[in-house]
Amino acid sequence: MARALCIFALSLALGELGAVEPVRLALIEGRDASAPRAGLTDLVVAELTAEKHLELLDRAETGQAVRTREIELSGLLGDGAVAVGKLLFADLFVTIERSGGRHRMTIVETQTGVALGGWIETHEKIEHQVESIVLRVRHALTKLRVPRDDRIYVGVMGFQSEELGSDLDGRADALSLLLATDLNQAPEMI
Repeated sequence: MARALCIFALSLALGELGAVEPVRLALIEGRDASAPRAGLTDLVVAELTAEKHLELLDRAETGQAVRTREIELSGLLGDGAVAVGKLLFADLFVTIERSGGRHRMTIVETQTGVALGGWIETHEKIEHQVESIVLRVRHALTKLRVPRDDRIYVGVMGFQSEELGSDLDGRADALSLLLATDLNQAPEMI
């Protein structure tokens, strides 16, 4: 009897240790010229709804909060992410926007304002885009659960063309994001 009680207490304790709090995720879309392709965000939401331990915040409320504070998507890094994250009680932001004719996404942890992942569109087919975005969100959830003391923080300063003019600016931005995305493959690399 004592042994059965001890096993029950141990399994109860282990069950509590294994419990994972749901992550509150705010999905934010670009507006006007930077708005994502019709249906892309809806398909991403449909896929993410099935994820365990993930709570999606209402997109209308999230978008309204960002518009009210007049924050551009690029402002949802650092202090901007922390401020809006506190306002919405969100753990992560996922921003999806169109830039230079391509979609791009950034995933930001709201407690630190640090980007946990990113993506630039490489496929025209919407199914491939949704699959890529959901995969990156899953990877960011893994990174979010890495204790802060075990994380390795790396910053990519960016690239700039030596050529006069702005013809290569888009490629320099893409190269920066591609390098950051590549470095981000390791769960402890932030």
